[in-house]
Amino acid sequence: MPKAKTKERATTAADAGLAARVEKLEQELRELKEMLQLKGNAGEPGPDDWKKSIGIFKDDPTFDEAIRLGHAWRRRQRKW
Repeated sequence: MPKAKTKERATTAADAGLAARVEKLEQELRELKEMLQLKGNAGEPGPDDWKKSIGIFKDDPTFDEAIRLGHAWRRRQRKW
């Protein structure tokens, strides 16, 4: 019998911890939804949103390589 009670207590403690984590996640989700509603047309780009992306790849060697590979691919396509 003592083993069953110990196991039962552990389950109750685990359930309480899980319930607390779920409550925290639900609160964060409510806050995120509220933030999106306050923003307005969430998910829809504004007329000037494109300006936020200008220069984000400056001095990025990975982007430079992608551009180089794109140019090379297009040159090969023209020969066909």
